[in-house]
Amino acid sequence: MASFRWGASLSAYQHFGEFECDMPPTHGARHMFFYKEDFALARLLGLDSLRTTLEWALLEPKPGVWSQDALRFYRQYLREAQDQGLRVLPGLHHFTNPKWFTLNGGWLKSGNEKYFVRYAQKAMAFLADYCDEVLLFNEPNIYPVMAYFAGILPPYWRLYIAGVRRALKLFSSLLPQLAEYAHTLGLRAGITLSVSPVRPSSRLNPFSLALSYAFDRALQRSFAKAVCREMDFVGIDYYVDLHLGGLDVGYSVNPRGLFDAVRLIGQLTSRPLLITETGIFTRNEALRAEFLMASLDGLRRARASGFDVRGFFWWSLLHGYEWGLGYEPFIALVDVEFADSFRRRPTPLASLYSQAIRDGGRLEGEYKLLPKASRLRLREWRYDLLYF
Repeated sequence: MASFRWGASLSAYQHFGEFECDMPPTHGARHMFFYKEDFALARLLGLDSLRTTLEWALLEPKPGVWSQDALRFYRQYLREAQDQGLRVLPGLHHFTNPKWFTLNGGWLKSGNEKYFVRYAQKAMAFLADYCDEVLLFNEPNIYPVMAYFAGILPPYWRLYIAGVRRALKLFSSLLPQLAEYAHTLGLRAGITLSVSPVRPSSRLNPFSLALSYAFDRALQRSFAKAVCREMDFVGIDYYVDLHLGGLDVGYSVNPRGLFDAVRLIGQLTSRPLLITETGIFTRNEALRAEFLMASLDGLRRARASGFDVRGFFWWSLLHGYEWGLGYEPFIALVDVEFADSFRRRPTPLASLYSQAIRDGGRLEGEYKLLPKASRLRLREWRYDLLYF
């Protein structure tokens, strides 16, 4: 990880398999057949790295059954990325579980973690022939909230605080153990964290103050302290700032938010950092350009401040499915015509990102729309800026 990496990300659910979510299967299945062209397009844009994820349900469709077809596909997939000069940052888990795992009690049933350990160990042994590093889990600090409190991910439970605590405790002990196993295979291990500066909706409301403090401590700082010291690197996923007050959750676009997110985690760990996700959900190309410019400004400021940031990955390379919102929210560098040909159409932002890479991460321009957008209090950060 010595040299700086410029990349983009692909999500787990752009592959096919027996998902526990309701993703339209034709989109996932047909997407994968274009990976050679997608890799070539990534290289044409100047990317040298690609973050992607293995799909557990695809590799282990039934308990203890290891799919040879899936292994064959991933072997071709990873080898093609290597041949085209892309350094792959593979993950083992990105919000999806096999249906059989969920029906058997999922993460909250005592002892079920042995199934994930078995899968993770087999997957890492497979990856050791193709990669130098592995992301063990995507956003383990926020995944339990989405699954057991907000009801966004399966099993779609709501307000089950005990379940959130149990899952966080499990991941805090499980992930360091998996990192140790990765080291026996010669792999460097890391995780990604969902990081958002948190503010109370009202500084005059004691409950809002207490909730903001508890969220920041439990889901960001305490979890990072417990887990990151065992990792070889830590990924930061940043999009928006949070404003908490009771059951009311607000979001805001913060031009300096990426720097704040890096500082939050960088002050808690000495491990190398990667920006593994950032982006803005809108089709307004001028606003997208300003957000990229602000993100790169924050990246340079973070590095100048002494934080060891070694890579930047935009979310995402291809337009795809977003949890609970389908295909309407847009954030990608490359649009996809799902209706007929699945043709890829690079956006103006893709060209701008390519230019920034050539210029060492610098992007010059004026902020005209971003100051206005940053004053908006959003109800749903992946949706409210769509038509900005």
